[in-house]
Amino acid sequence: VWNPTQRQEALDLHNVPAERVVVTGAQCFDQWFDRMIIESGFGISPVTAMLLVVLSGLLGAGITLLITNSPLPTMAAASFVMCLALVSFQIRRTRRMNKIQQQLPDVVDLLARAVHAGENLEQAIALVGDEFSEPLGPEFRWCSQQLELGRTMSATMHSLVGRIRLIDMRLLATVLAVHRKTGGNLAMTLERLSVVSRDRLNYIGQMRATTGSGRISARLIAAAGPLLFLFMYSTQREHMRHFFDDPLGQTLFATGVVLEIVGLIWIARLTKLNY
Repeated sequence: VWNPTQRQEALDLHNVPAERVVVTGAQCFDQWFDRMIIESGFGISPVTAMLLVVLSGLLGAGITLLITNSPLPTMAAASFVMCLALVSFQIRRTRRMNKIQQQLPDVVDLLARAVHAGENLEQAIALVGDEFSEPLGPEFRWCSQQLELGRTMSATMHSLVGRIRLIDMRLLATVLAVHRKTGGNLAMTLERLSVVSRDRLNYIGQMRATTGSGRISARLIAAAGPLLFLFMYSTQREHMRHFFDDPLGQTLFATGVVLEIVGLIWIARLTKLNY
């Protein structure tokens, strides 16, 4: 299980200037997977998560091999189960980031009220950590502990932004770090930031309503192919064996799977909500 410091160290491994690194496809997937696991809040390392993905694929492949005794369905089942595991991680990450986005305006409001009441910034951050539950409560408690240990506000906020890559969190971290260096009316700035954050939430809600039909269509398309394949394989197994025994059938089957995956990725990118 990783603590926030270890998670931040893992994130910092990728903070290397682009001109000094030649990024390959495997490295891109590695960075994406590491950040997804860290931001999902499972509390496990990316290596452990990858082992769980591989184990689930082996389990699905073993069960399929016992049932069909054929290599191609076994490989397809292993790939499908591993994709399901990755999708489950991504869903957890998306839900956690959505919850953070919903909590942020209330967090900023509480910081502003605490500063208005005469508390300093460290006390306000500690108050947020005590008052809020998952996922922002533990994050701000960790920030409070780092500040008590003597870490600077700028470094602490930089670590927080590295763990939570949201625009509103970046704005909040910038406001707190700049205030520590230059001063100013922090309470008024936080109140304005809270208004901006709530406006962004309203915009995201409108975008969800606008892209709702596209996202539902993508889910139906994603479910239709595998369900139809399972139905045909269970009711007309002899007919479906041509996709596994005949070379042309294998080519058509692989082409269909690749085209469906490409289509789903395309639709997902079109309907993606950037926070």
